[in-house]
Amino acid sequence: MTEPVAIDVGERFACALGAQCILTKAVERITAEQKKRARDLEKSIAAACKSLVNGGLELDWPDIPKQKQLAADLAAGFSVEQVQAMIAPLPPDVSLPYMAVASREFEFLATAYPRPSFNTLAGPVEVDPQSTDMFRFAGLWRVIDNPLYVFDLMSEGALLRNQANAVRFVFPSLSAYFDAAIQTAITDAKSKDEEYEVPYPADAGIRDWLGIPIVVKPYQAAYVEGSKRRENAPNPTKANLSTESKNSLSAAQSSLYAQVGR
Repeated sequence: MTEPVAIDVGERFACALGAQCILTKAVERITAEQKKRARDLEKSIAAACKSLVNGGLELDWPDIPKQKQLAADLAAGFSVEQVQAMIAPLPPDVSLPYMAVASREFEFLATAYPRPSFNTLAGPVEVDPQSTDMFRFAGLWRVIDNPLYVFDLMSEGALLRNQANAVRFVFPSLSAYFDAAIQTAITDAKSKDEEYEVPYPADAGIRDWLGIPIVVKPYQAAYVEGSKRRENAPNPTKANLSTESKNSLSAAQSSLYAQVGR
């Protein structure tokens, strides 16, 4: 079993504080509840993984900030002064790593935010994003604002690859910890029941998180028609995973693949 990696302290606090606090120009106050959330992050991940592999999570759709305010905040740029003032009470070994992660969060969201425009004789004119573009951005916002939301999405097989890639980019050490924690939860479940299998929606969601092709079993085919048509792949199996793809998996991903890739 792969041992969990240590979670970067900056990523730990970014996960606990969320993304909204780095957008506003008002100086946010870090609460005792947020500090506790940062301290208890491993416990929260373990609980989410246990519920994930046992079918105990429910998916909801958190609201995102208002579009016009969000666009204005992202266009204004990352305010180093505002974030420094917010994290001033924290010790340097926390505040410095957090600043690096907060900057990465902001730049990712600013780049991902859709800003369509058209050219006129007087120059380009920015127009409102289409609803489909905002829907895509909303999906990215939710997992950057709360990385643990990927477990809710995985539970319903609703995690998109761009969401998984976003979390892995902004929160690399946290993502590696997720990989190991999922493996641990599956191992624990199998140790208690030799016939245990990951519930199909969660199995599909975990594969999307790990970048592993969907394996379709005969009795699961009914699920695939509607929920996995987006994969556009002709009944992939474990044998279809190329050697190159296997070699590209991390140690935690490879170990977990061996368990769920039956």
